[in-house]
Amino acid sequence: MQQGDKSGSVDAIVVLTWRKVSPSAHIMVDPRNGARAVIRNTGADAGRFLWSVLAAGETDPMADGRTDDLAQAQSLAEAALRAYTEN
Repeated sequence: MQQGDKSGSVDAIVVLTWRKVSPSAHIMVDPRNGARAVIRNTGADAGRFLWSVLAAGETDPMADGRTDDLAQAQSLAEAALRAYTEN
């Protein structure tokens, strides 16, 4: 691309990171579309970590699940968020 030529596009790299918003909740927001992944520690004996992915402005999750492991919940939620963003 020549200097001053604005016709070319630049691919941006978006880094998604988990943020702890309370002692029992984590959130990841995709800045491109506002979709978010949320994980709550329910304290339940089985399926302790409840994860969900929601479109911007929506209250019903487009994907959700439970697992006993926080790292697995983060991995599943992030994969679902990326899949939503790619479609």
